[in-house]
Amino acid sequence: MNKLLIKICGLTCPTIAEKTALLGANFIGLVFYRYSKRYVEPSQALEISLAAKAGGAQVVAVVVEQTIHEIEALCQTLAISIVQLHGDKAKLTANQLPQSLSKIMALTPQEKFSLSQSVYFNPKQDYLLFDNNQPGSGRRFNEDQFIPVSQRFFLAGGLTSDNIKLLIERYHPFGVDVSTGVEKVPGVKDLQLIKTFIERVKTC
Repeated sequence: MNKLLIKICGLTCPTIAEKTALLGANFIGLVFYRYSKRYVEPSQALEISLAAKAGGAQVVAVVVEQTIHEIEALCQTLAISIVQLHGDKAKLTANQLPQSLSKIMALTPQEKFSLSQSVYFNPKQDYLLFDNNQPGSGRRFNEDQFIPVSQRFFLAGGLTSDNIKLLIERYHPFGVDVSTGVEKVPGVKDLQLIKTFIERVKTC
């Protein structure tokens, strides 16, 4: 059985990024959406990315409004090989991205049928991610509309150390993605909450 993957998203501090990776996070997400509380400038992102990699995690570029050229330049500058696509503009670049880049397609439950079967989704290297329509809000999506799929998918939206065990047992995701659920202050990660979350996931 595959090990459940853990993604901690929206980190803004190199020290926290490295320690999060050392605690067992497989992926560290850096948010490049300028209106997010967790937005990082590309120059700042390089330091965070290097720290996360030093701790043993892969870095994910979370993009919303970037063009194909901006995404490619960002990934090249930061030596990132995984992009998480949110929003219509970013998703339109999916079929233009080079094969060297793995994709995480962020969807709401209602979107899954059209995008998960798309020709630009590579089931061997790409992932789906199910979230509500306001990523980073810490709110669960409407679970009545969600039917787990066979593709590799991350579960996101409103995850905490208190509910993660139940949600994993209910949906059997390939991975889990948390941001708000490991913050005491909006936009600022708390290392103890991260540690507790990761430990709870590893018991599932």
